[in-house]
Amino acid sequence: MSDKFKKDLNNIKLNDNLKNKTMDMIKQTLDKEQTSRNLFSLRKSFVFAFTSFVLILLIIGITVIKGPFNNSVKAKDLMQGVSFENITLKENLSKEFLDSTSEFSISMFKELSKEKNAVYSPLSLCLSLGTILNGSDGKSNDEILRTLSKYGVSEADLNIYYKTLTSRLMKSSKNSILNISNSIWYDDELNINNDFLKINKTYYETSAYKLDLQSDNAPNSINAWISKVTNKKIDTMIDTIDKNAVMLMFSTLYFNDTWKFPFTEPTHKANFTTSDKKTINAEFMSTEINIKNISTEAEQIISLPYKEGNLSFIAMMPNDNINIRDYISKLDKDTLATKINSLQVSDTHVILPKFQIGYKKSLNKDLSSLGINTIFDEKKANLLKMGSTKGNIFVKDITQKNYITVGEKGTEASSATKSEEISKGISTAKVINFNHPFLYLIIDDTTNLPILMGVVDTPIQK
Repeated sequence: MSDKFKKDLNNIKLNDNLKNKTMDMIKQTLDKEQTSRNLFSLRKSFVFAFTSFVLILLIIGITVIKGPFNNSVKAKDLMQGVSFENITLKENLSKEFLDSTSEFSISMFKELSKEKNAVYSPLSLCLSLGTILNGSDGKSNDEILRTLSKYGVSEADLNIYYKTLTSRLMKSSKNSILNISNSIWYDDELNINNDFLKINKTYYETSAYKLDLQSDNAPNSINAWISKVTNKKIDTMIDTIDKNAVMLMFSTLYFNDTWKFPFTEPTHKANFTTSDKKTINAEFMSTEINIKNISTEAEQIISLPYKEGNLSFIAMMPNDNINIRDYISKLDKDTLATKINSLQVSDTHVILPKFQIGYKKSLNKDLSSLGINTIFDEKKANLLKMGSTKGNIFVKDITQKNYITVGEKGTEASSATKSEEISKGISTAKVINFNHPFLYLIIDDTTNLPILMGVVDTPIQK
């Protein structure tokens, strides 16, 4: 037997016993061939070569399939085979629900917007918490319900209202990209409650998977799901998983749509003053359109409608002597509603920076500051309606990652670029120039509820 063949066999990394047996079999075959020279020797040599090749392939196949090279992990889809209940959607969303959802959305944003260029989806988070709510009991249930429903909406009504709202949004935005997706990942030792799965399939369409969370490739399985639901815009959501994790939850929103009134003027470069009071050169879009807006000594606000459905982009900028955080801190459901409802249609020359922001954040601490604490406590969490396991079920992490791009009518950088300032004397139209930090929202025009909220401290442009 040649040294090269022995070396190749060693490279397969078989255990010593299997390796010795393989070498013995091949040696015996070689000995027989050397002692049996006849007219069929050529044919025998071919048969031996072919048989040895197949044998090695089989050995490699067994090693790869059952051995240390097989690190792939497949998550079990717990929603397969689970039926959903036919329900009648609400004709109208109650004032209590709208006020509660708006209050929670703004309160959470106040916490998150302490970070620069923060962006999050209130709706996506509400759906995640609604999912957990249905699997909770006792104090865990009370804290979530009290936070989501400040004005007294019951758990059952929250379910049906969330379902009604998302159904309307997805229907009205069928030609735009509005993907709201939620998932729960349970360790494979959990015995899931089928009633819990049925409720969440009926109202939230939350994906639920059983997975060995301690396996090396568990993050890859989760990241693959994230990539799929965000049209590959978000490829990596998680790198490692804590060794004590029993459950992970993810909520994502990916949004992209075209303007009803596209930016028609050439993109130009101009100065943007960041929240750090630094001046940077950024790309700005501009157009003159007849839109809802307001311009006062304290602030400037515009509402840009999207082409599809009932969604609008609201940009709110305090005057440059007012800090953006101070401006945000004074927002609540009433002041936001008053500002939006006070907008009047007029000819406006809008100058808005292009930006493209991806933002990832663990929301545990921010939710705790609003009163949701128990579900994150390994000893105190009461999530037994979800199922049972050897230890107690608790939420290790609620993480959200969002992606938003704001540009001309298309996302391709095909428009002309000029390094010049836009003169205020272009026309008699009012000029609103977003050249310093501002708050933005994507809202549902029917309810004025924010689907996405963010702050631009520095326009990130690619």
